[in-house]
Amino acid sequence: MKDFYDLDWLSRNLEFDHALLSLAIRTTFERRGTALPEILPVALTKLFTQDGHRIVFWNDADREFSDLIAVREVVARRMDGHWASGNLPSTHETPRIAFRAAYLALMAAADFLELRRAHADGFQETDADRLWQAYAGDLYRFDQLYRHFCEHADVVEAQTLSRWRPRPNSCASSMPT
Repeated sequence: MKDFYDLDWLSRNLEFDHALLSLAIRTTFERRGTALPEILPVALTKLFTQDGHRIVFWNDADREFSDLIAVREVVARRMDGHWASGNLPSTHETPRIAFRAAYLALMAAADFLELRRAHADGFQETDADRLWQAYAGDLYRFDQLYRHFCEHADVVEAQTLSRWRPRPNSCASSMPT
């Protein structure tokens, strides 16, 4: 989602040579061997940008994490504890890898929300040098924290939900012949 905010901000605050931008996009797709979409991707439509669920999600998350220092303290204590220990093996009954990943996801979310609060009014850079400095600093950090959250959340899902997913062989062996 952060990439969309960046593109929106850039489009509102900087002048672009539209012909050159179009050529750059086409060239990038050609170099990657990817076909340009025939229709506008859903993520680039007004319906997507006005999706109330996305807006509500981030506003709710911001309220839920109102005391970010307390969240970090709890996460640090839990990560040092028995259930999320990186020094003990993960088992089917005690998926420590998933517990640890869940706490790392919470830490990334807390850091993301703290950075979001620090920039509640957005980024106001008006020239290329300041925009680059913002990108190399906090804008890049936004992107990294969001990616870390997603990576850890994916580990949690893989480590916990995958054990309930039926395996093809087990399904096939139980089918009547």
